[in-house]
Amino acid sequence: MVGGSLRRAVAVAIKEFKNLVRDRYILLSVILAPFLSLIVIGSIYSISMRQSLEEAAKVSASLPEDAVVVLEDANDSLARGIASMLNANIASSISDALEEYSVVIVFHRGFSELVESSRRGNISILVKTSKPWSVINMMRVESLTSLIEGVVRVYLSKQYNISVELLEKPIVFNVKAYVKGGELDSIEATVLVMIMLAVGIAILILGMITLQVGAISIGMEREARTAEILLALPANRWEIVAGKTAGVIIVSMLAFLSFIAGGLTYIYLILPTTSIEAGGASSIDMVIQAIKPLNTQIASIILALTLHIVNSTLVGILTGVLFAGDIRGALTAGSYIGLALMAPLIPDISGFTLPATLEVVFTLTPYYPPYKLIESIVIGDYSKTVIYIIVIVAYSILLIFTSSKLMSGERLVYGIAMRRPKPLT
Repeated sequence: MVGGSLRRAVAVAIKEFKNLVRDRYILLSVILAPFLSLIVIGSIYSISMRQSLEEAAKVSASLPEDAVVVLEDANDSLARGIASMLNANIASSISDALEEYSVVIVFHRGFSELVESSRRGNISILVKTSKPWSVINMMRVESLTSLIEGVVRVYLSKQYNISVELLEKPIVFNVKAYVKGGELDSIEATVLVMIMLAVGIAILILGMITLQVGAISIGMEREARTAEILLALPANRWEIVAGKTAGVIIVSMLAFLSFIAGGLTYIYLILPTTSIEAGGASSIDMVIQAIKPLNTQIASIILALTLHIVNSTLVGILTGVLFAGDIRGALTAGSYIGLALMAPLIPDISGFTLPATLEVVFTLTPYYPPYKLIESIVIGDYSKTVIYIIVIVAYSILLIFTSSKLMSGERLVYGIAMRRPKPLT
């Protein structure tokens, strides 16, 4: 009896396997989609990582041209000697240095006294950056600290009778980032990393949800044979597009609100409840204070997210109109197109910086501009903010016109073939 049950179960399993493999939608979505998507994402990561390593290598070899040294005590012979070994330019004040240079290395007053008494000297590295959370920025700072520490170690071993313990770690580095003229310490920069990562993930999830629901809505119409009824309604194509888009957005927003609720719970659980000593403000408050968002900036972010929702919904509807004969087709096409649109954004939200050429190319994809718009607002690059708003609005106009064109007549009913199937004989 057990053997007979096992044979029947094996027969059903073999039949199910053959059916699933024979179905091209299952074959594409389950087997090929992960393979192809990881190849695409891996290729983009490879390019961005190569650029990160090249940037870091330049710093590790010598002090970068955009770096300068500031001596708080101009008579500090030890600090001046180390600056000379670094072949560094010397500025008179930190404020003047930050206006002209991207990296400011500050030897604090009392540096010589600390080192000569076998204590660690204090050096601050101030980095004026457009993206403090980027891997390139972090690797650059790491290479810079290694370079300075190596030079200090060589200089001290030649000029002073310094203990071995001090030579192993002669410097205490204090690294700060400057965004829009606001100063971020390591804690605030870490919170900013988390905020931008959350923004990127929200854009990806929101885009994927609305795209899938938009495609499925068309697949359901065709599978249930209700597309003809939709066209029979006393509504023009613009009204059909508007109604479809609104319905999809309402359903998608329910899922997105669930994600937001989970995300807020996540942030509440992992963020420290204690406050930063400086002023007793929370780390998020400190970041917001440094960035100083204005009403126009907040409005731009809301506009970007709203248009992103609309654009992703329209992309989903277009996906359904062109490729979805039924719900399975909608899911398969939505998965492929969603992964293709997500790929350019994943390295960026992970902290990697892409070459300028790739950034221009990716700006022409739907998911990339909303994230870059928010990033440009955070760092204060308002010329890019205007560019990304124009790109997003242009996308909206293009998608609305294209959707309205396809949401009419036989294109809506029969999809990419745009003709009625031949009757069975």
